[in-house]
Amino acid sequence: MRADGLGGRVAALLPRRADWAEARFIVAAGTRPQTLSRPPSPKEAAVILTPKPGPEPRINGPKVYGWRPGNPFLYRIPTTGARPISFSAKGLPAGLNLDKDTGIVTGTVPPRGKYAVTFTAKNPFADAMAATAAPLQEKWTDKEWGLAHTEGLPLGDEGRGS
Repeated sequence: MRADGLGGRVAALLPRRADWAEARFIVAAGTRPQTLSRPPSPKEAAVILTPKPGPEPRINGPKVYGWRPGNPFLYRIPTTGARPISFSAKGLPAGLNLDKDTGIVTGTVPPRGKYAVTFTAKNPFADAMAATAAPLQEKWTDKEWGLAHTEGLPLGDEGRGS
């Protein structure tokens, strides 16, 4: 017996599930199946192992970030720390602009190339710096595409080369 809640319309489209062992429910004549209750799961205290961030800024972004040239660009510098934080960038390619108050980089991706960008985040407690390499190219080989994903690059299949 299969029930999909849609009058059997979906059942014909989906592969069979959970019937690989030919499992069956056998119910004595004149009785109805009953739901069995299970014992409640033991309650465990919630434990947070990640320490809370301090007041000083810390940039937590990827070391390598890539995008396809000529496309709209949007990147928020991932930063923890007490606000307000002011941001700056050294080596930002032409066509990209940094909002110093929000840490958001916008614009149009520049021509193919490799750009070394250093982001700085400052607040009254400290300064933080993070260097990022930004490789920009039209097509990515399978090896580059795989490496880009392990390095945290946000590439879609449309950027994958052959």
